[in-house]
Amino acid sequence: MVLVVGGGPSGLLSSYHLCKMGVDVTLLEEDSTIGENPHCGGLVSADFWGKLGVTPRHDVVLNHINGFELHIGSKSVHLLSRAPCALVISRSLFDKYLYELAKDAGSKVLLGLRAERIRAGGQGVEVKLADNSFFKEDVVVLAEGLSRLLTLQVGGRPNGKALPSFQALVRGRGFDPRVAQVFLRGEMAPYYFAYFIPISEDAGRLGVISNKADPSKVCEKIMRTLGFAQVKRYKKWGVWLHGPIKHPSARGVLLVGDAGGFTKPLTGGGVVWGGVSARIAAEAICHSSSQDLLENYLSLSRRTFWLEARAQALFRRLLLGPSSYKVLNLLFEGKGSAQNILGEIDYDFPFSRSLPPFRCLTGKELLK
Repeated sequence: MVLVVGGGPSGLLSSYHLCKMGVDVTLLEEDSTIGENPHCGGLVSADFWGKLGVTPRHDVVLNHINGFELHIGSKSVHLLSRAPCALVISRSLFDKYLYELAKDAGSKVLLGLRAERIRAGGQGVEVKLADNSFFKEDVVVLAEGLSRLLTLQVGGRPNGKALPSFQALVRGRGFDPRVAQVFLRGEMAPYYFAYFIPISEDAGRLGVISNKADPSKVCEKIMRTLGFAQVKRYKKWGVWLHGPIKHPSARGVLLVGDAGGFTKPLTGGGVVWGGVSARIAAEAICHSSSQDLLENYLSLSRRTFWLEARAQALFRRLLLGPSSYKVLNLLFEGKGSAQNILGEIDYDFPFSRSLPPFRCLTGKELLK
């Protein structure tokens, strides 16, 4: 028996894959509905369905992205590919689709139940709810997001703080709906970056991640500069850029998604990394004894994420430095190279799975 706490993508994918492997699963979600007010830019790699191990559902995809404009202060790098290299999804529809998959696979999903206490012992893991009822199962998967209320109780130690972020739905004209824009440094992005992700010919998501200025104020300034009008204002939320936390597992407890720090250190994106961590957790649970479960999950997650996370963190520091334009020119030098490399990059694991042109960025030439 496995209890999953959290009804976001990582929790739902954990439930889905466990049920597909024949495990009895109960999922707890504190909200009364799934997919309401998700915190996400919604830009994912074109091959993300395969990485998550689910059948594509095309109405979840709002737009196809063929390229990027990278603005570094007053300079820009323009990249365009013939084929789509990324997708823009509706997180609300995506979460609801995963909810359907998890239920159809056999998961028991209980909504409106908030878990507040967790205690792991030799006879299983006990989770106490806000109404004083409790569950006691052999294994618990924590997918509670950045709140980490239960994560801290089982010894999960975050190695940093989340950065404030803000996003708004905007309308405007004069942009290519196939091209996502990223702003680094300068007034547009005091720290860390800002982005515009088109969802149609006249609308998109404008977001800012910054710990040196109010991200909502920076977002408003970018809207005025680009001539956008705000349609919907989202709440601020935290973005995790520090990679997997040091202890993503405890006795009978596995951490997945944001709870375990499984988000990309380069962008904070967590849909794919969180989903991959959920698949790894399911594999570890189904193919491990109770004695070697934690060791196997730690080994699998380290093999998948640790080196990639370190490389992305290094690249992020380089992008924030004075040589960021040189770094990007080194990567995309040559017109043909710039077009071809978009098809070669694995956008979720660019340093550990992409072809050699991208791996050169960890070499000595980059540090000159």
